[in-house]
This record gives sequence, structure tokens and C-alpha cells, in this order.
Amino acid sequence: MKNFIYLFIWAVPLCAAPIDPVFIGQNYATGVVKIILYDHGFVDDFNLSDDQGQLSRGSGFFVTPEGLIFTNRHVIEWCVKGYVVADWIDNNGKEHKTDILTYVNGMETDPSIKRIYYAGHTTPVVQVFRDHTQTSYDLYLAEVVAIGENFDGAIVKVSATLKGDPLSAHFNWLPLGNSDTVVLGEKLVILGYPSQYTNSNLSMDLRDTLTLSQGADSGWDYIFDPDWGMIKTDAAIHEGNSGGPCFGTDNKVIGIATALGIQTDIGLIGPVNIMYLLAKQDDSIFDSLSKKGLTKPRKEGHLEMVSGKPQKLPFDPKKYINPLTNQPVKDSLKTP
Repeated sequence: MKNFIYLFIWAVPLCAAPIDPVFIGQNYATGVVKIILYDHGFVDDFNLSDDQGQLSRGSGFFVTPEGLIFTNRHVIEWCVKGYVVADWIDNNGKEHKTDILTYVNGMETDPSIKRIYYAGHTTPVVQVFRDHTQTSYDLYLAEVVAIGENFDGAIVKVSATLKGDPLSAHFNWLPLGNSDTVVLGEKLVILGYPSQYTNSNLSMDLRDTLTLSQGADSGWDYIFDPDWGMIKTDAAIHEGNSGGPCFGTDNKVIGIATALGIQTDIGLIGPVNIMYLLAKQDDSIFDSLSKKGLTKPRKEGHLEMVSGKPQKLPFDPKKYINPLTNQPVKDSLKTP
């Protein structure tokens, strides 16, 4: 009788690795940055302390060791489009005093804008913590490469140390995944710098450390972005989280934390694949990011973008009324 040896070859599917929040926190914390919008002119003209020169902040993350950063357009658009300090009335008739608004063409003649006190551009300052304990950090100057107009994405590049010295550091860049493969129910992790405190100043904000939140893919939203859609999630997203990375399967970045729902606590994540279209506008950036795993989106859509060069404002930013004293310093830009 012959002995038969049966060899059973089991088909083992190549499954993606499940997400590991501890691995992400230990290995990628230093690749997530805080982006501070600062205006020295605002400090000097109003005779304020250095702490008061910070006008806003958000998050971002490195995608190359040379210092390219992905973030949201709304995080850094004051650097490009400019901003105004103004009194204005919203669509419900509510009056807002000395709000900081993104400048849009024709704002100076808009009847809802009652008075413009000041106008200018901010400079992006990038805070990079040196290790996952977040006990020490470095500050860098940055410049905006490009921003999306019909989607909320932007590319920023670290350009020098805060003192203006050339760069010597190589940054901890995050691996990019494919947002088109994300599925309903998939576990997600978000890293970023949500604002933890009210009435904080620059000194306090620089001490504010990284926050990790967890949730799941909760489906798609096509109202906020009808061209490409947004990934919904129940992971916590708060003011300051904007621009931070959202990790999916294989511990790779599949999106950019962008917004919080108006009626619910469901957050919205911009699919990272859309950044492919923005990167494509610069050959050197596109080549570098393609090698890092940036994937062409399933739907290309119609891209509108502008360069990161600061746009000229249509009036003299030094003609204003001091909102702290309400006394004319020079001629007002606009009076009621």
C-alpha cells in the first residue's frame, strides 16, 4: 500500500495591518506640527506684547524629510489672502466686534462690514517637538507653497529657523495611505493640537501638547465638499485640530482633520488623495511626494488653486482706528 502525502496549500489573503494607536503615538508624534500665525506688524502698530502677535493656530504634518507640510487652507490662508480686524453684522443680524476675518475681494465696500480697524498678512511659524514626551521643541519659519480654492488643503514648507538660519534638521515625515480604500467602520486615529484653554496667549499655546483621539469611519459627506466628498468620523475634532493627520489601516495617513459638524459631533476628514492634485502643480514637489506614497484620487475633479505668495491688499494697512482705545491713529479705513 502506498503512502500518500497530501499537501494542503492554504490561500492566505494579504490583509492590511490593523491600526495601532500606541505605535502611532510613539513613532509619529514628532511628525505632527503646530502652525502659529503671527504678525509682527500687528504687535508693533498697536504697541502690544509679543504674546499678542499670535492671531490663530492650527495643526499640520510633515510629508517629506526636507520639511514639506500638509495642512488645511483655512489654517494658513491669512498668510496668502490677508486678514482684517473688523466690526461686522452676520446674516442673522448679530453684530460682531473686532473679529479677525479673511480678506475677500470687495470686503471694504460690503455693507455688512461696519468698520475695518486693521489689515495685514500673517507669517506661519511651525513648532516641532523634539520627541514624543513633548518637553522641548524648536520653532521654524515657513512659507506657503500653494492653497486649494475649491477644497480645504494647503502645502507649506519650512524655510529657516526662527532666527533665519538655514535648515540643518531632517524632519520625521509621516507615511501616506490611500483614502480611496477607507471603508465604513474602519478604525481611525487623529493627532493634532486642539486649543485646550480659553483666552490663551502665545506662551501658553507653545506649552500646549499633542492630543490623540480615536474613532471610526462613519461614512461620506458630499455637502461640505461636493467634488470629492469628506470622510465622516466620530473621533473628536476641535478648534486647532484642523490640518492634523488622520491615520487609518497600516498606520498610514488617509486624511486631514478639517471640520466639526454643525448639528452633531461628527467630524469631517479631507481625503489625503486630493493633495495629489495640489502637489501636481509643482514638478519637484510632485516627484518627491509620489515616491512617498501619495496616490492619485479615484476622481480627479476640477482643481482650483492659488500660489502661496501673499496677495496685495487694496488699502493701506496702517490706516486704522485702534480697537483697544477706539481712538483714531490715522484715517480710518472705513467708518460706519
